[in-house]
Amino acid sequence: MSRIVALTNQKGGVGKTSLCWNLAVYLSARFGKRVLVIDLDTQGNISHTLIKQSDASEIPHDALNFYGCQTKMLFDVNMSPDVLQPMRAFYGCDLIYTEPNDLSLTQFVYQKLHDDPAGDHNAPLNHFILTVREFAKNYDYVLIDCPPFIGQHILAALMVCDYVINPIQPTSFVLDGTSGFFQNLQQIGREEIFLGLVLNNVDKRWVRHEAMEQVLKEQLGDKVYRTTIHHRAPFDAAIYLNKPLWRVPAWNTAHEETEAFVRETVSRMNEREGFVDELTVQDEEMEK
Repeated sequence: MSRIVALTNQKGGVGKTSLCWNLAVYLSARFGKRVLVIDLDTQGNISHTLIKQSDASEIPHDALNFYGCQTKMLFDVNMSPDVLQPMRAFYGCDLIYTEPNDLSLTQFVYQKLHDDPAGDHNAPLNHFILTVREFAKNYDYVLIDCPPFIGQHILAALMVCDYVINPIQPTSFVLDGTSGFFQNLQQIGREEIFLGLVLNNVDKRWVRHEAMEQVLKEQLGDKVYRTTIHHRAPFDAAIYLNKPLWRVPAWNTAHEETEAFVRETVSRMNEREGFVDELTVQDEEMEK
């Protein structure tokens, strides 16, 4: 059974892409799941990371070329899913990519509407939904890394996904942003897809962070993940080096938090569905 999961927050800098990368790598390389990542963010950060060479290598990190299906093709009503093929990324993940800083992803969708103003304005969005669902048949998990803004791309992700995860940071405006997020789900009639808020990049040294974390958990209850991801240097290092946290002993604390987040994510889905997807650590960890 496939599960389509979107990670989204209309505010940038909350660590959404980092969580998506860790979720993808853990599910695929540590737990042996079939994982497809769709990069819906015009910055293309997760795409660039997933094709980096890991460990020491004479090949520069950006030497690998993209190939296969680009995310913007999923909105093209003239493209059949039969001719679209994801590329193979590292750690067993497949990837539908966006090149770094590729504004054509946004322009492509709006240009379609501009070219045919009398046509079906929902056609690109509907084609995206149908195509992603067709891809999902071949995977256990499809993870969508969303852009930090509201628009057709976010709407497409929220309409196609089975679950949405909202990474947040304990800042002064987080309650307003969270309220707006719930309102957006209500407006499109998809409140049921909300899986949880993940407190990310929490700094234990900041009293304000701890206080806001407590307020959020008191006010929102089980809408907030039990697992908290703290501010730790290994998270940035893992992304930069494209090296899973569990492979470096010095990163063990960050690894334990990340694995707890992954396991809680799957557990929350299991509770909703009455279907148990066991996560068993694989003996063989995949590089590609």
